[in-house]
Amino acid sequence: MYQLVANIQLKKDGVFVIGRGRARLLQLIDEKKSISKAAEELKMAYRHAWGILRKMKKDVGADVVESSRGSVGGTVLTEDGRKLLEKYESLVEQIKTCLEDQSVSQEEIDQYSVGSSSFITS
Repeated sequence: MYQLVANIQLKKDGVFVIGRGRARLLQLIDEKKSISKAAEELKMAYRHAWGILRKMKKDVGADVVESSRGSVGGTVLTEDGRKLLEKYESLVEQIKTCLEDQSVSQEEIDQYSVGSSSFITS
């Protein structure tokens, strides 16, 4: 069985803001209250994770995380960061629901030649 798979990305004014990887980074920061622990779990350098967050801030136009100095509080998502993550997750779930039953059997594929423009199934 073949399945339709989508890679969901949110862009703002044509600029990539968030996709699966950035969403996972924000989820882990929210869960662990730490950029370094989130980066470690993703097998990513802290500096790289911090660079992603700075880029997101620039592209979103607002901070997506807020860090406290010292061990108290750690790093948390800002209201804008939480809204961005929630919107992304909501859209992904809606799209997954739409795609859930969209599968194509080998027999259906065999009916059409690979280069044919008639490969449209209902």
